[in-house]
Amino acid sequence: MGKLLVTRVSDLKTEKARTDKKVSRQHYTLYVVDSSNPFTAGGQREMFQNHTQDGKSAFWKTIDYNFAKAMSGKEVEGEIVRLNVEPYDINGRPANSYTCVVLKGEDASIIAGKAGHKVIGAIAQASEKEAASL
Repeated sequence: MGKLLVTRVSDLKTEKARTDKKVSRQHYTLYVVDSSNPFTAGGQREMFQNHTQDGKSAFWKTIDYNFAKAMSGKEVEGEIVRLNVEPYDINGRPANSYTCVVLKGEDASIIAGKAGHKVIGAIAQASEKEAASL
């Protein structure tokens, strides 16, 4: 696992009203780059609150917004990973890969699944050397 530099954290946002009657969750975007080469393309990750079992409240299972803001400019363990996924459409353009930020202890296929993607084939690590050759 490599090191990622937290370059910034977005403003705190709240989901639109949900149709499933659960409370709207707060979320923010975490922006990172590879610490060994911060001038290459980085990644971003939406960090959402989790719902309680009844859906009437939400809580931060991961670090909360204020702690994340304090992490700006600091390193965390993680990688930017490119996954082969079932084909999907992005504004009329076909795609079959998904790039995500995977932090220490996380599973890339679970992160992709939460974003609506099904991983197929082997997981390809998008290290900066590999990304430069693409």
